[in-house]
This record gives sequence, structure tokens and C-alpha cells, in this order.
Amino acid sequence: MKFIKECMNSYDVFYRLGFNHSWDSAGSKDILKESISANPESRIMDLGCGDGYFLYILKSNGLIGAGYGVDLSEEAIQRGNKLYPEINLSVQNLCFTSYPDDYFDGIISTSLQYVSSPMIAFLEASRLLKSSGWFRFMIPSLEAYYGGEQKEECFGLDNTYLPQWKLKRSTWERLIEQSGLKLESPSIPGAIHPECFFFGRKS
Repeated sequence: MKFIKECMNSYDVFYRLGFNHSWDSAGSKDILKESISANPESRIMDLGCGDGYFLYILKSNGLIGAGYGVDLSEEAIQRGNKLYPEINLSVQNLCFTSYPDDYFDGIISTSLQYVSSPMIAFLEASRLLKSSGWFRFMIPSLEAYYGGEQKEECFGLDNTYLPQWKLKRSTWERLIEQSGLKLESPSIPGAIHPECFFFGRKS
């Protein structure tokens, strides 16, 4: 909980200061965007959406119909609701959202490495997805940043509070598939760290 509160506070400051969307313009988000087939009728959820800018980009490019996002940062959601009123944003825990079962055609997330119990997050994603609904996750695995070697810190963050940063891709794959989600693409060509991408559908 201590780490989660620190993350919330840091992101609140980030959005309060009005920083630009450096993460949303990164190559990883481009790969996610290119992987999504255009469907103006689709309803898409971003778990850990920040201020919803990525959903706004997807909708502006005609890739999705309705965009929904949840995030713990009140500052991020307040900012997003002002800038992108066409996106449905709310302050919620991505592991326990208020949306009904089988509600979304697709789910995206680049925030699952911050969840203290990833299995709960995957089960929530599975619950929210319609039958055969797709998912696009970007999760830093141990191999991506350390070449499989465990270390005490990742990007200056103490792994005492975030041990899942030490998980290998094989462990993430097992957790995803145990939740009822089916992986389809083991790696993504063209990515600097293809082992970080997990694409598939609800089985």
C-alpha cells in the first residue's frame, strides 16, 4: 500500500503541473495503436488510463467507438474530463471497477506492473471482456530491463514494494491464461522490447 500511495501522489503532481504526454507518445503506445483494428462500434476500456489521452487518440483516429478509462489519480481524471469530454473517465481501482460483466469489446493497459496483485487485475479484465473480446497489455518483464537478472531496484524503485517487477515473461503468461484470457501473440515484431507485449482474447 505504501508504494501505491507514493505512485498516486507522484502522478497527481505530474498532472497537476501539466506535463506533456511523453509516455503516450512513446513507441510502445504506437505499437499498441497499430495492433488495434478499426471498429467504430467498439467499446474499449483502458485500465490505468492516466488522463485518457491514449483513448482520445484511438477515438480521434476512428479506431474505437466509445472509450472508457479508470485510474486512481484524481488529478489525472479531472484533467482528462476537462480535455476529453468525449471519453468516459472515472476514479476507480482497476482491479475492482463498477462496470458490468461482458461489457467491453477490448481492454488495453500499460499499468498492470503497478498492481500489487496482478492476478486480480487479470480476473477483472476477463470479467469485463465480452466473449472473444481482445486485450492489449504492455507489461515490463524481468528480461526486458535486466536480461533476466534480478536486482534490487528498477528505474530507481525499491522492489520491496513492487516485487512483480521481478517477474519473468513466463510468469506473466501463466497468470494471464489462468484468468481466462488466451494469449495469441508471443512477441511483437519491431518492438525494442517485444517480450513486454501480451496480446490475445478472452477464451
